[in-house]
Amino acid sequence: MILSRTAFPVGALIVATLLGSCSFNSRPVKVYREFTYAWRNHNGRGVHAVVSPALRRTSTPAYWRMTSREPGRKAVGLPSGLIKLQWSATVPVIFSTQVWKYTRHGWRLVSSPFPHYGQETPDRAVVSFTRALEFERFDVLAQLLPDELRLAISPEELKKMFDKKRPVIAELLAKLKKAEGTPVLVSGATAVFPYDTNRRLRLIKQDHGWCIADPD
Repeated sequence: MILSRTAFPVGALIVATLLGSCSFNSRPVKVYREFTYAWRNHNGRGVHAVVSPALRRTSTPAYWRMTSREPGRKAVGLPSGLIKLQWSATVPVIFSTQVWKYTRHGWRLVSSPFPHYGQETPDRAVVSFTRALEFERFDVLAQLLPDELRLAISPEELKKMFDKKRPVIAELLAKLKKAEGTPVLVSGATAVFPYDTNRRLRLIKQDHGWCIADPD
């Protein structure tokens, strides 16, 4: 967990300097523990209480309760040992980073706790494709398709194409997850991700990012 200072009064800076490091009883850690406890127990009110005012205005306890039950959206525990204390915090989690800030209401989550699906690099596009298949994010899958394919199929056809109940898609997902970390081979505006013996994803670069041209 990395903590970095934002603009605060001199007195606050002195306190931060005196504290140096903090134990697991410190306030930011306590708030994060409250968040993870509420998330793991699907306590929507508990999650809603520690997010930023901006997130509270656009969400409800029922929303947090529902999303905490979705597969793959798990709260991440804090690392062991001491944590350097200043006035904002980032918590690196799989596929995204959570940002916390100290406000007059205490520590509050100010970023989305959900993964960011990017396609700015071939590696990122492959990870996004794998996660979108796993969590059935058909909107993301559509974005990852080349323009000519995305415009040629309907949302219903897209769902049928990437239905996890299809044996071919279930097999593809399993092999993609197993191959995570395998280097993507890039050549100009094309790339290849070998995810199994004699099987690969072909990627092409378009205006909006890298796209999955086809699984071999």
